[in-house]
Amino acid sequence: MSKHGTAGFTLIEVIMVMAISAALAAAALTGFSSLRGQAQFSDSVERLKETVLSKRTEALTTVKLSGGSDITRVTFGKLLTFNVGSGIVQVETLSTANNSAPASAQQVTVVAGETTSFTIPWGLTYKSWQVTGPPVGAVNAGKVQVAFVRSATDGTLQTAVSGTGGFTVLSANVYRYDDFLPNGVAKSLNFQDPSSPPRKAYLTIDPANNGVTRVFP
Repeated sequence: MSKHGTAGFTLIEVIMVMAISAALAAAALTGFSSLRGQAQFSDSVERLKETVLSKRTEALTTVKLSGGSDITRVTFGKLLTFNVGSGIVQVETLSTANNSAPASAQQVTVVAGETTSFTIPWGLTYKSWQVTGPPVGAVNAGKVQVAFVRSATDGTLQTAVSGTGGFTVLSANVYRYDDFLPNGVAKSLNFQDPSSPPRKAYLTIDPANNGVTRVFP
């Protein structure tokens, strides 16, 4: 039996060529998969930023008398809640007394029936938060909340980011007014995708300038 094919290659040479071709094809597929994964991750982070920005815009433009009829209360902002390991962000509308000089402990309540949520695409999940620095703060693994509200005194946009566990809760769906005053320190919310090793990105919220930016480490 001949060990040569019709083109003059030995059987071993044919097998080697086939193996090399298969390896090259596998490498090409791996490279394509990696590029696609990176593109999906970048798209997810960008869409997350744009959605948060849209909630900031809603907070600035949808201030109204609560329910359209109660002149004693006013809806004045949006509260976003990020839970560890989750890609679902809860969005609540906040209401407080229609008072041009609110007290620090004045109650802020969640408007019934206006709670919504959005899902971060491509499996991205929230992991932790930290102060941006310098110096960069320690990683805090816990629920965090971001509030975009209107000042009761002059109507300007204000941004606040909670510490670990969220803002102070007086009772179910009731917060304190002074929790939502600008707290001045920029914080980065850390996100990862489900790949191994995970891709990472930060969404930085800056109360000093109401900034919302995304950063890739």
